[in-house]
Amino acid sequence: MFPPELVDLVVAEAGRTELRHRLLPARVVVYYVLGLALFAQSSYEEVMRMLVEGLAWQRGWAQRWRVPTKAALFKARARLGPEPLRAMFEAVAAPLAEPHTKGAWYRDWRLMSIDGTCVDVADTPANDEAFGRPGTGRGQGVGAFPQLRLVGLAECGTHAKQPGPPAPSCCGAPSRTTTSPSRSASTTAPIALGCMRSSTTSDAVRACRCG
Repeated sequence: MFPPELVDLVVAEAGRTELRHRLLPARVVVYYVLGLALFAQSSYEEVMRMLVEGLAWQRGWAQRWRVPTKAALFKARARLGPEPLRAMFEAVAAPLAEPHTKGAWYRDWRLMSIDGTCVDVADTPANDEAFGRPGTGRGQGVGAFPQLRLVGLAECGTHAKQPGPPAPSCCGAPSRTTTSPSRSASTTAPIALGCMRSSTTSDAVRACRCG
């Protein structure tokens, strides 16, 4: 899904290729950020340790690799920025179902589902201001973390997500199934929702403020 060649390409296009040798090159940081999403309950250092130990076992590294400090990991993520990850997602986000994939087709129509989800984001003043916090019946009446609400288009049968901006929280989390009249990924019918009318990602993010 994310081969090293693709990672190196998006890193270069975003101008994030390192000019000198680092303990955390941009390619490793990209895979590290993906690991953070897969192991959200683990610490920064633990995710890096799992990533490096997997690579060491696969490639038979002769020397032990020292896990960077939390501060070094933070700085590496800041150097990378969001642009390479956004470009990588846009490069791979496409329908994946083959003609024989179960649950992905109705006759010659590709089935697509619209659904919503919530994602906790870092507890920072900027995120609190941009996204707000969900309500709760405990304590001060708000959640522990700011929360981003998303609505998206996904392929039935594979759950492959398609590119799209975050949706305003006021729209809730609609869930329904629609179809696309072709087995070609390039002709998937566009779905127009009132809560996805933002023309740019930045506009959509601003529209996601909760509360």
